[in-house]
This record gives sequence, structure tokens and C-alpha cells, in this order.
Amino acid sequence: LGAGLPLNVLSIEVDPEGTLWAGWQARVGSATLARLSRWTGTAWEDSPEQVSGVSVRALRGDTAGGIVVGGQISGMGEVAASGIARLGSEGVTTFGDGGIKPVDEFFTLPSGEILAIGEVPTREGTLDLTLVRWTGQQWERHSSGSPNLMTAAAVLPDGDLIAVGGFTSAGGVAARGAARFDGQTWHPMGTGFAGTPFSVLVRDDGKIFVAGQISSLSGVNRFGGVATWNGSAWVSVGTTTQNGLIDIRAAALTPGGQLVVGGGFSTIAGIAANRVAIWDEEEGRWSALGSGVTGTGFVRAVRVLSDGRIVIGGSFST
Repeated sequence: LGAGLPLNVLSIEVDPEGTLWAGWQARVGSATLARLSRWTGTAWEDSPEQVSGVSVRALRGDTAGGIVVGGQISGMGEVAASGIARLGSEGVTTFGDGGIKPVDEFFTLPSGEILAIGEVPTREGTLDLTLVRWTGQQWERHSSGSPNLMTAAAVLPDGDLIAVGGFTSAGGVAARGAARFDGQTWHPMGTGFAGTPFSVLVRDDGKIFVAGQISSLSGVNRFGGVATWNGSAWVSVGTTTQNGLIDIRAAALTPGGQLVVGGGFSTIAGIAANRVAIWDEEEGRWSALGSGVTGTGFVRAVRVLSDGRIVIGGSFST
């Protein structure tokens, strides 16, 4: 896309006005610095208010036309910010004076409540990677028993919340890798899975996909990177079992409900696919997307535009 961006793209988003944004990392001497850029239609340009920090891990456009930035950041423009900030027509606004840093993911519930996944301090002086909510003045833990080591979350059509990560319990009960919150209580989802899921996606029909470095599924060792919930258990999407862990780092859904995944893999389900692939549910098979990413590097971000075009970002050069 244009001349590309110099280094590691970690996040991509399209704001409500249709502007494409990318969070990436620049190397200055021995230091790695966070950067935010937007696509003008012909070239990438720096954000009018640049971020300070190490990485932009999450981007979300909001209904007011702004772009919300989360990651290992300490400010935007001249404004100090801990983990998360918003850039809009009125300038930069922040979310309190800290409490979570870095922010790995965030999203807005149908009620308007803002939730985020980030590191929060415990009474013991350690840090939990868990779910927090914005009260309008400060961040606080989302609920009693919110799982630690959470990596992604999404809202189901009925309003329930699904969380995935490297945890083994939620709400005081055993929950391996995935749990559902009904507004009051956390519930396990089958026997779960082991590994590190990076994405959880909910299709319009309510079907749930989880993608990442998943090493076992529903108690069975299988090196599959993508799973779906059938109502009682997690099952592999297609035949993704192969020798060695499938390295999936990002996923997105097309307007037609097809699943696109990106990462560090060269094959998926025995199909040659360089770092990016698509699952066609009607045909029941994985396919490569063109020649994919050639050479070394990883796909770390995937975004599908409203017209169906797929944008990928990462650490690749060709």
C-alpha cells in the first residue's frame, strides 16, 4: 500500500469517515518507538498528534469520528496518557490518569460502556492482565473473578461477553482458555483449549471463532490455530492439524462471513499459504490469498474494508 511503512505494523483500523490508520514501530538508534499514521489515498502520513511510547497495539474508530489508540504508550502530542488516548476533531483526550498500561485491546459494549484489556496492579504488588471498564472517571476491574492472562474479548449477540487467553480459571471456577460472562457470573466453555489465542471474533449469526497459537483443543492435543464453538465444545476449523504449531497472530471476518487469518505460517491444513489464508465455510476448505507475503516476516494485523478488500500489516517487506 503505497511505499509501505518502515517497520513493524501491529494494528490497523478504519475510522467512521473511512480513513485507514496504522499503528507501527520505528527504530531510532537502539530504541523502538511507537508511531501512528493514516492513509491519504495515495501515501501514508504521520498522525497530526503523534504517540509517545513503544507500541500501538490496538486501534478503534468511534461513532463520534475519532480514533482511539491503545498500547504501550505514555502520551499523544503534548498530552500525557497511560496506555490509551483518543484523537478527534477537538484534539487529544485521555482516560483518567492511568491505572492500566499497556492496553492490548479495547471495545465498546452496546450500552456504550468501554472495556479494555490491560495490566492492572494487584494488592500484592504484581500485575494482572485482565479486563477493566471505564466508569467515566477512572478504570476499574470489570467484575469479580475476571480471568488473568486475558488476550482478547468480544460481545455476543445476546449481550454476553466472551474472553479468551492463557488462563485456567474465571470467577473462581475452572475455565481453560475461554469463559463467558452473562452479566453476573463467569462460566467455562467446555473443556477449553491450551495455548495463546490472539483473536476472538463473533459473526453476525453468532458463530464464534478463536485464532492464535492453540496447541490443544477440548482436551485433545492437536496443533491447530483456529477453533469454533459448537454450543458445547470447541472444534477445529477445517483440518488445521499439522506437524508443529500453526503461528497465527491476527484474524478478521469479511462482510460475507469468511475468516481471514495472518501470522508466521507457510502452510495451513496442508495448503501452501504464505502468512495469510482464508476459510471458505461453504466449500469447507482453507485457501491461500494470492502469493501472500514472500520472504521472511510475519503478518500481525488484518483488517477487512467495507468493500471486501483485505489490508494486512506486519514485519514483512515483500
